[in-house]
Order: sequence, then C-alpha cells, then structure tokens
Amino acid sequence: MEEKDVMEKRFMSIRETARFTGISECYLRKGIRENTIPHFMSGCKALINVPLFLECMDEQSRRGVNGKQKNVFERDSAR
Repeated sequence: MEEKDVMEKRFMSIRETARFTGISECYLRKGIRENTIPHFMSGCKALINVPLFLECMDEQSRRGVNGKQKNVFERDSAR
C-alpha cells in the first residue's frame, strides 16, 4: 500500500495498518485497548485513523519520546 492509498483510505483495520506501517498487530491492539491509538469501533471491529496515527508517531519520534513524556495521542482535557 502506498502513501497515496492512505489518503484515499483514511481508516484501516488493525491488519491493514500493521501491513502498511510495519508496526505489529499486537502493539496496535494494545494501543487500542489502552486508548493511545486514534480509532473508533464499528461493532467489534477497530478502525484506525491512519493519517492521524502517523502524524502522532512522527511527532513522538521528533521529540525523542521516552516512557516519561506525555503521550501525544492523549487529548488535552483543558480543551
């Protein structure tokens, strides 16, 4: 799947996201359970907002996130 496909298909299943990003399905499932990956549930199927997920991952990698810094997936409660 190419980058242009992501723009055409904004939401992907866990399996599709894993194939596209190279991130394991296990990591994605854990992030969904912990609500740290942008997604919504369609019945029992999780659909990941891939462009937003990639944007958040880019931001984390630029900041050199370690376990003690704020998770960029969490929304600011002051909004």
